[in-house]
Amino acid sequence: MSKSALPSPPFIKVEGVHNFRGLYLPHPKSPTTTITITTLSPPNAILYRSASRHLISETGISTLKSLSITTIYDLRSHPEASKTSDPPIPNISTIHAPVFSQIDYSPEAIALRFKNYTSNDGVEGFVAAYNDILSSGGNAFGEVLRFLRDHPTADGTEKCLVHCSAGKDRTGVLCALILLLVGVGEEDIADEYALSEIGLEGIREEMVERLSRMEGINGDREGVERMVGSRREVMLAVIEMGRGRGGGVEGYLKGECGLSEEDLGRIRKNILGEG
Repeated sequence: MSKSALPSPPFIKVEGVHNFRGLYLPHPKSPTTTITITTLSPPNAILYRSASRHLISETGISTLKSLSITTIYDLRSHPEASKTSDPPIPNISTIHAPVFSQIDYSPEAIALRFKNYTSNDGVEGFVAAYNDILSSGGNAFGEVLRFLRDHPTADGTEKCLVHCSAGKDRTGVLCALILLLVGVGEEDIADEYALSEIGLEGIREEMVERLSRMEGINGDREGVERMVGSRREVMLAVIEMGRGRGGGVEGYLKGECGLSEEDLGRIRKNILGEG
């Protein structure tokens, strides 16, 4: 489906920010029941997710405020964040919560770090990279999850935005964890992840051209196109990999993110609206 054919939400036009969309349950009350995307509305978003916001315009800032966003979580590393100058936004707090403190995990860096992103079908490289994200992301993900613990989704008065560089890798892993926690089916999670194929359409060609010229990539354009993508089979393989880590999603959130059983219960209640 092309971006022009996709109804909004989940995508919301925020001037100067790519891949901006709401994260929703497939159904407001029943995560296992699929409904058409046109029935969703911004106030029901669990959170908002996007690519980097350093080019956001004044109009884009106004849009953020209209969505009741009060907190922005930046998952980029210190080296990545230092390359851009993100404009301050009055009345919206920005929290730098790097998944990797000093490792550059921009798409360019990942391309060189995991060359098997571009080999065969590329799934193996994504699984390796996303395993690294899980291993290093506990503290960062815990910060976002504690926001969800303390702010009921249905209330709509305070929302958060989570972003990395492209809004598909670190952000995608976090969003998958949240949806797994509240019982959303794996196929639906893979579909949500794949939406970044549409969300990054506006900058994909530029990314591919730049990465194809990098030393070590050797002009492998087809491989680079796989690397900058977000195919649903990748997320299904990553979920399978996560099961092999032991303890399931709850074990990870408790052991790596520092959350308690009570915390997880409150997050579920806030997202699902259950008593």
